[in-house]
Amino acid sequence: MAVARAQRRIWKVPAMSIIILNDPTYGVVLFGDTQDELIASQVGLSQTLAETYTVDEHGDSIPLDYQVGDASGIRGNALGGDDHITSYGSAVGDAFTLAEHGRGGMDTIFAHSGHGSAFGDALTMTGHASGGDDLITIFNDSFGGWDGSMFGDAKLMTDDARGGNDTLKGLSDHLSDEVVLYGDALEMNGRAQGGDDILAGDMWTSNYQYGDAQTLSEQARGGNDRLFGGDYSWTELNGDAYLLTDNAVGGNDLITGGSAYDVSEGANDMLGDGYQLAGHAIAGDDVLIGGRGDSNTMWGDGVLIGPDVTRGHNRFVISPSGEIDTLKDFNPGHDQIVLAGFTYTAFADIAGAIHPTDTGVQIDLGADGLVIVEGVTQLTAADVTFDANARKVAGGSHNDVLTAAGGNNAFHGGLGDDTFIIQAVGLANSVGGSTQGVGADSVIWDFAGAGGTPAGANDLLQLQGFGPGSTLTFLRFGGLRAGGPDPTLQYYSVHDTMGGPNHVLFVHSLNGQLLTSADYGFI
Repeated sequence: MAVARAQRRIWKVPAMSIIILNDPTYGVVLFGDTQDELIASQVGLSQTLAETYTVDEHGDSIPLDYQVGDASGIRGNALGGDDHITSYGSAVGDAFTLAEHGRGGMDTIFAHSGHGSAFGDALTMTGHASGGDDLITIFNDSFGGWDGSMFGDAKLMTDDARGGNDTLKGLSDHLSDEVVLYGDALEMNGRAQGGDDILAGDMWTSNYQYGDAQTLSEQARGGNDRLFGGDYSWTELNGDAYLLTDNAVGGNDLITGGSAYDVSEGANDMLGDGYQLAGHAIAGDDVLIGGRGDSNTMWGDGVLIGPDVTRGHNRFVISPSGEIDTLKDFNPGHDQIVLAGFTYTAFADIAGAIHPTDTGVQIDLGADGLVIVEGVTQLTAADVTFDANARKVAGGSHNDVLTAAGGNNAFHGGLGDDTFIIQAVGLANSVGGSTQGVGADSVIWDFAGAGGTPAGANDLLQLQGFGPGSTLTFLRFGGLRAGGPDPTLQYYSVHDTMGGPNHVLFVHSLNGQLLTSADYGFI
């Protein structure tokens, strides 16, 4: 361990790291590589930084204000390292500023409850800077709460900056906490481009998610993001931003609400693009999937829509789980209602269940749920579709090897020790065909032996063509049972180092154990 002395305080820091005391802007800062900039074609080291305190002669401690993975700035063609940061304050994956053609590394940040924020790459990204594909987790493990927010890339992205394809997870041990996730930045302007991010909330919390930023302005563009609400939670999911204005363009997002046993235990407000679309903003073509058993209020585009805004073509996915789904801005001829997992196969099957209301129409599906469509006087066959089924790949009673690529795939291994091979070629989102697993690229319905048990029933997952260093990360549970989440239903994120968006995998683990390194591999 290197030791630096300043003002009679002793710092213990990782080798090659630099401590700055009392910076006039940022306070007490730990840099992984240098307090200066990385320039030209320099490459940052891949460091592990943990929360460190000063200790003076009286034993008093002063916590860090910031931990920064690499340097104060990264510019030219310099590249940040792939850093691992654990923080109780604010954490920045690479540098305070990414400029010119500087690039952020693929960082992993674990932020405990505290009073700071986590930024995957930088505070400011300008020029043609690009963020890395980061994994950021906030874990609130104290009753004091977590006062900050989580940003996949930066606080500000401007000029031609581009966000990485990040995965953000909000976790909590306590009720009534708030988790705020931004896929890219707080503000995006100029020609900034958001990455294709995955955001996942936790149960029993208030989850606020923005696929890209709080504000998209000028010619900024949102990425194609996936947002997952928390179960038993009060959740607001914005596919792109709170405000899209000027000539901003929303991404084509997939938004899945959290689940609950009944509508009294949580609610989902789901907005395909954002709360307000103004100026000449262009909305994306989004998919909104109602949470099972919960109250879902859905806007395909947004709440406040200006007269010059271009609307999107959105799909509202409803499953038979007893929830109440309210569609606030359904646009006939452009949007569609997808009834997924029902026995209905044609519009004639539900025509008798459609009734007028004071605000529009409703589809009364009895115990399977109620769909309220506001602002319309009727629904036609063009407005409703049924089950966009995933391609089924099935085995038998032997030790099968099942392979699929392209589209979205549903694996059924059957008996025996089966091998599921998923290829990184043209994977696509599932938007129906089941009441569970929607929103995933591939679904494995009967994975046996997760965690290596029991003997004689051990399946194997092989991920092919995803590139060296690709990773599989548990996101959240995908269903409920008495007393809490159902551990057999699991969502995973697959990060592909060959580029492109992260992929989502849904696994029905028969023994309720999470996948371990013995259960899967990259080939």
